[in-house]
Amino acid sequence: MFNFFKSKSDSEKEESKKLSKPKGHVFVCTTEREEGTHPCGSCAGRGGIDILNEFIFEINERNLFDEIVISGMDCAGPCSLGPNILVYPGGVMYSQVQKSDVKKIIESHLLDSNAEKYIQNDKSISDLIYWVTGKKL
Repeated sequence: MFNFFKSKSDSEKEESKKLSKPKGHVFVCTTEREEGTHPCGSCAGRGGIDILNEFIFEINERNLFDEIVISGMDCAGPCSLGPNILVYPGGVMYSQVQKSDVKKIIESHLLDSNAEKYIQNDKSISDLIYWVTGKKL
């Protein structure tokens, strides 16, 4: 039987592993609900889709698609605090995010190796954070 698939060498497998692990991942809540169907509204109704598009634009401008993954997601939980985004590393949820916050989140959380320290010391960022663990900064 003929094998159509070429098996990868060890060096190709190692290179593939390096390329497949992103530095960060941003999940943006894009849940849409019809007006008045949920007491807390929806992240899409508060600009979640615009925020997703702004992340895509900023990541593209910086040529970081190999390092940072951007995904839309369904309800993140605290609808009344939306739009919400969840950012890894760290599993930090930012709430009440505006388009103007996107650059700062990329620069301070995703590109800075001391992100957690920076977030805790920066009032404008720490005001946006809702820790999944329930810890206050």
